[in-house]
Amino acid sequence: MSPNPSESEQDPCSHLAAVHSRDQGNDECDQLAKTGADKPLPDTLDLDIPITFDLRGAKLAALTQAITYCGIMERQPQPTATNYLKEPPSDKGGNPKL
Repeated sequence: MSPNPSESEQDPCSHLAAVHSRDQGNDECDQLAKTGADKPLPDTLDLDIPITFDLRGAKLAALTQAITYCGIMERQPQPTATNYLKEPPSDKGGNPKL
């Protein structure tokens, strides 16, 4: 290998550092990744799959984005009148819609 490697001989990922530098979100992610990589022991993760989510074969093939969204929304806390509507909706003239 020559003392001055050509561009094709350099680390292929070296250009990525310049692309992602000075981006606050990416820099924070990089710091978190480094913190995790520097851990002496890995975290213990619960990788058990609840039986309701253990879909295989035909069930998984039939799963659509719409069905998945509906399932997610069913698990969300339902809004109450006090936190759902701060003020009644109105038309363009400011009159309350009934």
